[in-house]
Amino acid sequence: VEQLELVARFLTEFEERLQGRHLLASAREIRDLVKQCKECCSFMAIIGQKSFGPVLRSLDLSESQTKELEFKGLVLRLVCRPRENEMLQQQVLNVIYKLIEDGSHTRPRPAHFSPSTINDQVTRAAAKRDTLIRDIELHCPSIFRPAERSKMRADKCLAEAKQAANHDPDRLQTCLAEAREHYGKVSKDLNTEDLIRMCGSFYELNQPLSALHVLLKRFSEQVEVAGTEADVLKDLLQRIAEREDQAVLSDALQLSLEHKGLYRQAIHKDLAEPAVYSVFRAVLDNANSGFLWPILRRLPILRKTSAPQQFLVEFLRGFMLPEKLVELYTETGHYSKAGEVCMQQANARAVQPANSTADFAPTLDDRIYWFRQAAKAAKLNGGSLNNHVQATLLDQYADIAHIQKHLLEQMERRRHNNAEARDLIGSLKMGLVSMQEIFEKACEFDCYEVAMEVCELASAAGEVQAEYMNLSDVVSKLWKLMLQQAWRGEEADASLLSLEAAENAWRRVESSVCDIGRRYARKAGFLPLQDLVVWLQDCAFKHFYSPNTEWVEACKAEGVHMFFWCGQGDGAGSTLDAPAWRGPRVLPLCV
Repeated sequence: VEQLELVARFLTEFEERLQGRHLLASAREIRDLVKQCKECCSFMAIIGQKSFGPVLRSLDLSESQTKELEFKGLVLRLVCRPRENEMLQQQVLNVIYKLIEDGSHTRPRPAHFSPSTINDQVTRAAAKRDTLIRDIELHCPSIFRPAERSKMRADKCLAEAKQAANHDPDRLQTCLAEAREHYGKVSKDLNTEDLIRMCGSFYELNQPLSALHVLLKRFSEQVEVAGTEADVLKDLLQRIAEREDQAVLSDALQLSLEHKGLYRQAIHKDLAEPAVYSVFRAVLDNANSGFLWPILRRLPILRKTSAPQQFLVEFLRGFMLPEKLVELYTETGHYSKAGEVCMQQANARAVQPANSTADFAPTLDDRIYWFRQAAKAAKLNGGSLNNHVQATLLDQYADIAHIQKHLLEQMERRRHNNAEARDLIGSLKMGLVSMQEIFEKACEFDCYEVAMEVCELASAAGEVQAEYMNLSDVVSKLWKLMLQQAWRGEEADASLLSLEAAENAWRRVESSVCDIGRRYARKAGFLPLQDLVVWLQDCAFKHFYSPNTEWVEACKAEGVHMFFWCGQGDGAGSTLDAPAWRGPRVLPLCV
């Protein structure tokens, strides 16, 4: 410090004599240089009085950065080329901030000190900060611009607010108000590092909305918002979202969306997007987005058609969040628009993603889900979407997709090796097909249960025209094909079966009749009992009774087949000497 003071006195003594000695510089330039050198001397003296060494160590500066803060570096770089050395300027400011904040980290605990002792220490710490800033304003007016000195005073207020937080609420509120005022005056001159420090300090003092006010004011004073500053807003909102108080988050989101400054472009390194997207990302990129999203979409400002609502819609569309978009439209009462989004998703075509050779298409489960959601939206909208797509029709589309899924599952389970089957599996995965095509392909590849489902749906929808198709005949034929398929199983030739194999085949038939029959027992026309009885009688007689001559003769002698097959009386067994047949106990289970 003494050496710096000596240099300052030397420069002061010879200031007048330096005029005119250098032909390449004017007298005014020489005087300005001398003045700035004296300011550097004063600055080094000021920070030297505050134990500068420990401060530098606490800032974790590198050796080269430390040398930049020496007298020669300050003169050559900070004074002579200030515009080229903004980083050095920020390092110098960080030193001052560190000196200002240093006292707040050592505040006494109220449990160990009397109130008068605490007040004395707080008063002395405040006096030191005032002296520091006053000396800088008096002796270093060129090194630190007015805006930077206002930042120092704002930082001083926050440091004193931290000290007063536990014992002086009135002083706390006074300091917070002064800090907001100082930051508000220089909001246009705050850089990213200033914003991060300010948000952290206000948040620590449980005043995140104060930081948000300053941050939004800065956004409104710019033509374009820096991407790093938009990220500061996002981080602040995410920290607010971590708090248990939902009202604070709701207020913060409402305040943000109401501010016009957020609807400017935010310039990031690789993209430009509206700054308001940072608000949406703070909610939707959060691990607790399921909890936070309802808070956002229920904000009063989003319940009416406005710029915030439109920007949110564009954000959800751009980042492919259709479920959130449907929820937003439903929340705001736009049921028809919600249904249109659902229909777009349900009918989405296959696309080829970038850097991929394969096409991507929504799964059938996805399509079913979106058709059901569209039907819900239509019901909320009075029964239809845009007065022409009925809710019942949308439910029917979902049913068709469900049948298509069933066909796909059966095709994949059977592992067909021919090219036609593989092509069908591919087409079933990539898009929706018509009921007619599902029926034809189901019959072609022996998926008769799927064909029966198509008939059931067509009958319920009233789309079966008697002049073109006899539904009863089709259903009867499908039942016979399903039973033949169950009897055949994996056997190549089911006409020549051993008795044991026939027993196994009969169990498969029995299971098929029970499983499928239960589904159609109460659907008129879909359980043709008479046709089933005839088929079962013929099958049982052919494979179980025909091989035994005595049983065949007994059947002929009886002559009354109903008694033979069903027995007499209430549950009575057969009057013949032939073994009891299981058929009579299968059909009642179906009914």
